[in-house]
Amino acid sequence: MGKRTHFMWMVIGVLALLLLTSCASVPPANDPADIAAIDKIWATYAAAVTTGDVAAMDGLWAEDAIKMAPNAPVIKGKANIMARVQKNFTTNINTMSIRMDETVVVGDLAYSRGSYDQTTKPSAGGPTTKLAGKFLDILERQADGSWKITRDCFNYDAAPVQIAE
Repeated sequence: MGKRTHFMWMVIGVLALLLLTSCASVPPANDPADIAAIDKIWATYAAAVTTGDVAAMDGLWAEDAIKMAPNAPVIKGKANIMARVQKNFTTNINTMSIRMDETVVVGDLAYSRGSYDQTTKPSAGGPTTKLAGKFLDILERQADGSWKITRDCFNYDAAPVQIAE
């Protein structure tokens, strides 16, 4: 075997090794552990809304998160999102349930699609508002392996309804 042939086989071997190691570092799509971790995020989210737990809600968001709510400007950054959450939890009594329809994980990104029911009543008194809607969110795996919400977009199935009390 000539030097040129030997060099060619060496290059092919190095490329094959690089290909194998790069493929090995990508987490499998839809790993059940990732799906379970993301499902836990949504359970924590609903519980935090229902109990007014700002600290629990804070742990769910990436620093560069973006929230897109209906009929409202985009909220950029975890700090701004949490300021809105703090205001909501201080001025309202809420309940929330979330139903997951789909979560897809590919590498370090995932999306979740689902629906929710929520009630909101002003803490100072007043009528309760009932909301039902759907959401599509993007989550990102963090350096520590945890998942965080990085993009949140939701809307209502119909206009919010005030419940007679």
